[in-house]
Amino acid sequence: MKKMITLLTTLLLLGWSVNAWSFACKTATGATIPIGGGSANVYVNLTPAVNVGQNLVVDLSTQIFCHNDYPQTLPTT
Repeated sequence: MKKMITLLTTLLLLGWSVNAWSFACKTATGATIPIGGGSANVYVNLTPAVNVGQNLVVDLSTQIFCHNDYPQTLPTT
């Protein structure tokens, strides 16, 4: 029974993540990441002021842009 639950959960997660395959991304330097995945280098300037017990938060929203190439419904205007 435990293996069956694991199998069903895995299949559910695979089916749920299929929608993510329709995204393509572009970096600020013009490199593209095609649908289905890939990799690209993204360079950011960091201020080296990290203290003990603190986290460094990096905002990549200006460096990478992703969009859905295959929407299920097209917007109507």
